[in-house]
Amino acid sequence: MVEFKSAGASSLDYRIYMILDGRVAEAFFKVERLIQQACVETCNREGWVIPFTQITIHAADKAAGAGQSAGGVGVHSGKTSPKGR
Repeated sequence: MVEFKSAGASSLDYRIYMILDGRVAEAFFKVERLIQQACVETCNREGWVIPFTQITIHAADKAAGAGQSAGGVGVHSGKTSPKGR
């Protein structure tokens, strides 16, 4: 059974329930990984895109000064456009 769990910032989260024979218990993590792989393959086949938040780190110009941390590195967090802006 598959249920919708929640909508995250960059995801739609689902909960997948399975009923397995107790003899499969020792292979739980292998079965879990196989289910994850099947889900990713299905999303790829169906053309679903999974957007991830991108973090870009820029080395700050010493002359600029503004927005620098003690180490001289500025940090920008957020999504970028397809052109990388």
